[in-house]
Amino acid sequence: MVRLSLFEACHQQLDQLFFSNDWSLNYLEGQNCLELFLYFELDNPLQLNFEDASQADSCQDPLPYCLKVAIYSKYQPVSQNLYWVALEIDPDKGIEHGELKAFLKTVKDQSKSLSLAWKDWYQGGRNFDFDFAWDWKAYRDKIALYQETGRYDNRRLFLF
Repeated sequence: MVRLSLFEACHQQLDQLFFSNDWSLNYLEGQNCLELFLYFELDNPLQLNFEDASQADSCQDPLPYCLKVAIYSKYQPVSQNLYWVALEIDPDKGIEHGELKAFLKTVKDQSKSLSLAWKDWYQGGRNFDFDFAWDWKAYRDKIALYQETGRYDNRRLFLF
């Protein structure tokens, strides 16, 4: 049986989804983890000082912003607070192609609203830290939709 590469399938899906922003995909072999970086430039007309997850300060306009996504082995957990979303998979069983497709489509759909969430935050009271939360229900709903409409692919993909 040929083991399909999760990295290659992920890269192919990202190309097909036509993200409106730049992205990069890396495989961390030592951690058995795929990392997806989504790069944005957010309007910052008030030149608010912002510290991102890597503790880099910026008050630029536009403000560079990165969402980090991980797909990782359950045997080598990652620090969840470093990522916008981290999807755990069993490296022995892999992940079904349909689940990966639903995950990446949900990443695209949800990340589209980042600029609006940022604008709402900086135009509002700003009496809390900016937080852009992941919606797991939307991801599960996308899987169900693909299954119900016959667009779910059961082929398995593996981290290595």
